[in-house]
Amino acid sequence: MLKLGREIFKRTTTVIDISQFDFENMTWCLVPQQAEFNIQSEPFGSGGFRQTYMATSITRGFEDKTWVVKKYLRQTVENIKKANQTVSGHAKQSIQGHFLARNFAKQLEEQVKAEKLQFGKTFEYKKVFLGETEKGEWVTVEEFVPGDCIKYINNNGDIVLTDSTLSKKAEALVHYSYFKSNRKLMLTDIQGAGYVLYDPEIATVDALDEQGQLQFSTGNLANNAIETFFAFHECNYFCRLLKLEKKGLAPPIKSS
Repeated sequence: MLKLGREIFKRTTTVIDISQFDFENMTWCLVPQQAEFNIQSEPFGSGGFRQTYMATSITRGFEDKTWVVKKYLRQTVENIKKANQTVSGHAKQSIQGHFLARNFAKQLEEQVKAEKLQFGKTFEYKKVFLGETEKGEWVTVEEFVPGDCIKYINNNGDIVLTDSTLSKKAEALVHYSYFKSNRKLMLTDIQGAGYVLYDPEIATVDALDEQGQLQFSTGNLANNAIETFFAFHECNYFCRLLKLEKKGLAPPIKSS
């Protein structure tokens, strides 16, 4: 207690400028919010693109949850630059894809409630934020989801699990996203703990946009993933409840 009688210089936190994506208006908020995080020094997980670190915060609005800060691997940063992309741009595309997945999950939940379907609990995605550290490192910040991660569908469209209620609902969500998007794209990389999903990918019918730029992120395996999914997907009870068409690769519906 006596050390409080003199000025303390030790610092263990990292200040991150937090930017939010406004899905309703399809825009990024212009003014970031500064938040102070205590990030663990060692990662607790690693994926193909990023490493994940547990973090807590003392900043108002962030102090009551445990967070995950995801940092890009050095090789990933090099690959992004070789593709003439920026790390911030790649992170933004990834987050925008996350919010699209979140919106599909919300739409499904709203339909289940509106039509009083005997569907049971539906999946959800938490919010994800874009962050820039004091050192100029681009990261993503999201709420920690406890529990073991279970993968249901890979980003290449392969169906990993088929024999549980959750796996059947995961297939129905993917099927739902394809038809809700007018057959232009599909959710992939369906994984999470319980009914909370995270780290989705988006597979678009065409990988590149009209300017020749990759849509969403490098995990977009395009029509190959869509074809793979529908080659193995068999409509289940939940697909039928949602009145999803059995024919997977129908031509896109023309706008009226």
